Amino acid sequence: MRKGGTCIFRNPLDAFFEDMPRNALERVQVDFVGSTDEIASLLVKLAAGRDCK
Repeated sequence: MRKGGTCIFRNPLDAFFEDMPRNALERVQVDFVGSTDEIASLLVKLAAGRDCK
């Protein structure tokens, strides 16, 4: 059951251990998948209250 959060995952192809995010992606409804740089940019936007969808 969703509680209104945002689920952000590192792209498995960009991760040091790709099985960890890949396994999570198979089990969780994800809002955003990206590289470390993309996630950093997204977090800045979310912290500023901007809609990123």
